[in-house]
Order: sequence, then structure tokens, then C-alpha cells
Amino acid sequence: RQMCIRDRLEADDFYDIQAFTKTDKKGFLVLFYKESCSIYGKYYPEFATAAENSTSPTIQFAKFNCEDEPEVVKSFGIQYYPTILLFISGNVYELKGNRGFSKVLAFITEDYKTSASITFPENFTSGDTLEENWLIVAILGSSIIAIVLVAYLVVYMLSLIHI
Repeated sequence: RQMCIRDRLEADDFYDIQAFTKTDKKGFLVLFYKESCSIYGKYYPEFATAAENSTSPTIQFAKFNCEDEPEVVKSFGIQYYPTILLFISGNVYELKGNRGFSKVLAFITEDYKTSASITFPENFTSGDTLEENWLIVAILGSSIIAIVLVAYLVVYMLSLIHI
């Protein structure tokens, strides 16, 4: 099965990635890069080959241009390029050392389990409560509508009494 690489991640996509990867074994492998980095130009074909040869039905490949949104770089503590992070089961793991395509494939299947997990940045974790926030807004909105309707009925009833 040939895997495509999601090309243009944006900062807001990390809310979705965090929520999506909370379930077991679903993951995103993200290549953080800078176009101006010569190592990225040499490394990207390895990453693309890994994506093409991946047999994992649950790992999606993506890349993120760090020049576009530096706040994401700061949030994840990216210090060099390219950096590869695996978002899986609600955790984040960094692929260190050899990043050839066979190493990438081994990392997404088993090797990540021996890496230390990085904490998902707090500024992106509010996305996992998005549904709860919408529920609160819906409840508050419904309550306000109910209060307005009750007030209208009270005024109407009072107007009937005074007739």
C-alpha cells in the first residue's frame, strides 16, 4: 500500500492530531523541517521512501514547515532540522540518530516504544476538550433561550391577568 505525505500542516492541525492519536495505535509521523536547511533536501527522499513503503494502516505521514509558524517549533522544543516526531496513543516520541527509511519504518512499528515520551504541549491539548466546550456552550445557550421563553411567558401571563 502506497502512503501519501500530508504536505501542509498548520498550527491548528496539531489539535486534531492530538485528538486523533489518543486512540490506540493511531498515529502521525511528522517531519519538522525548514526549506532553507540543506540537510532537509538530502533527507526528504528517505522520508518519502518510508511513506511509500509503510504497511501500517494506522500511521499517517506529514510534514511541517517550521518557517511558517515558529510558535509550533517553540511549543515542541524543536532545536534542529529535520526533526521527526511520532504522535501515537496520546504521546509524542522523537526519532533520534539514523533516520534512513528502514529506521523510520522500524520506529513507527516498534522502536518508538523504547524512546522517552515527550509531553504534548499544553497550548495544543485544549483541542481534546473541544467537544466538551461545545457541549457547555450548547447547554448555556439552551438555558438562556429557556430563561427568555419563561420571562416571555411570565410577561404574557401577567398581561392576561391585568385585562
